[in-house]
Amino acid sequence: MGLISFLITSIGIHDVILILSTSLIVYTCYFYYSYYTRENPLPGPLPSPFIGNILDKGFDDFVEYTERMRKKYGDMFEIYFGPARFIMLSKYEYMTNMFDYSLNSKYMRRLPYIPALNDLDISGKGIAFNHDIRIWKYNRHFISRALLTPSFSNYAVTWIHNLVEEMMEFWKDASDDNGCYEANLVDWSFRFTTDAITYLTTGKRIHSMQAYYNESLASQNKESKKLYNNNNTKDATKFFESIQFLSVGVYFFIIVPTWIRRHFPFIRNEDKKHIENRDWLFNHIDEIIKKRKKEIEFTPRDQPLRFDMLTSMITANTDRDICEIKFSDEEHTKPMTDEEIRGVLWETCFGGIDTTAYLFTFIAYYLAEYPYILKRLRNELDQFFKNLGDHRLDIESLSNLVYTEAIIKEVFRLVTPAPYTARNSTAEDIVGGHLWPEGTQYIINLDGINRNEEYWDEPEKFDPDRWINGTVSEKLMPYVVFGAGRRVCPGRKLSFIELKSMIALIYHKVDIELVDKNPKFKFMLIRGYRDLNVRIKPRQV
Repeated sequence: MGLISFLITSIGIHDVILILSTSLIVYTCYFYYSYYTRENPLPGPLPSPFIGNILDKGFDDFVEYTERMRKKYGDMFEIYFGPARFIMLSKYEYMTNMFDYSLNSKYMRRLPYIPALNDLDISGKGIAFNHDIRIWKYNRHFISRALLTPSFSNYAVTWIHNLVEEMMEFWKDASDDNGCYEANLVDWSFRFTTDAITYLTTGKRIHSMQAYYNESLASQNKESKKLYNNNNTKDATKFFESIQFLSVGVYFFIIVPTWIRRHFPFIRNEDKKHIENRDWLFNHIDEIIKKRKKEIEFTPRDQPLRFDMLTSMITANTDRDICEIKFSDEEHTKPMTDEEIRGVLWETCFGGIDTTAYLFTFIAYYLAEYPYILKRLRNELDQFFKNLGDHRLDIESLSNLVYTEAIIKEVFRLVTPAPYTARNSTAEDIVGGHLWPEGTQYIINLDGINRNEEYWDEPEKFDPDRWINGTVSEKLMPYVVFGAGRRVCPGRKLSFIELKSMIALIYHKVDIELVDKNPKFKFMLIRGYRDLNVRIKPRQV
């Protein structure tokens, strides 16, 4: 029985209404007293109790909302996420301390301790939402040593090349008699990055693309087409959807107060769904870890182990350590536990699927809208594949795709998939000319920096050349894409490998035309298109 139902049964509905009304009035008075006596008052919209002032038109328009607020209130203003105050920063000079590489930085923490995340069993795990700096350093150490080694990069290029060719075969099989295939590129991009990141992290095929191909043909009643009946596709869609639902769960558990989640009928059911989803996903990952441990145990010592992230973490600091990068510091000498590995694995999937998938769809949109940019890209690709000859892609050859990389960076600047990052101070500090206490919560508005007229000539213009001809400020370049400092994205190298390989292999062979030229955005921690309907056909020019 929920709390509200219990109170009604115990003391009557009229008394419950009186209690709730009185509580509401008291809380409202307290909220506005705290607001008008707050330290370092900054400009910003007037907040409301309970919901704050960020809802505006809804979360899907949150990026548009913050840009509108930046133009109205300036590069430093405040917003309220429920009752919590956040300082929004859109100027590089305000956040130089936050991008400090020192291990003694005051900004190693993104978020404070959020008890609600204990219910999802992710508080103090992994790196993304970890408030415990000591544990964060430990986990980040093992992520970096796996993702940034040459062996992993070479392994990644080979796998991504195979996977892109596999995806294009699906497109070819699904095409009509004229060689055309209409599809939602968002769905395909997500399934591609799911197959890419799960295999690179665990060494296990999820077969998400095969499952989606089958589902797409079944929904269109195209029974005559080739179907893939691999038994491995059985849980592919469930795993893909489970990762997506857990990311929504993080958002849900942070926003909705615990007492509401546990006592309000409909919301309580939603809470239960997220817990059940977490249990299924974590059990699935635990089984993958146990199975891989057995495989390693029964692999003869004179045989090499494959270089995926899971194997790297399992063997770290053991006599079978496969990583070339070794550290002698005393802080990271113990092997990782299964629970620590699980926390890193699900976060790697969470962080590695969405951003790269959405960014590829953004790139496809801009290339379709700017044919002269596409023509220059293909000039580079034609020369690239001519020089490559019969060889396959490798990490060295990808470095020659200079214009391709410039396109990625420019699209990233204009439509950053993760437009915000957060910092929570562990000591008082001066930011924007004000002395702020420990625990101040900041939002770094990367989208605001990337479109700030102080740093960019014609910031709304799509111009990949700005990354080649030296017109981009060197101090801004790193932050535009993956952030900087100790919290820089550890998957930045892998993301460029994926995107360069996808662009090169796909646009060298096919045309992607927009069916819907006005795709709608959605925002749930990550910004992306709801759908991007395209027409894929063999390259004409």
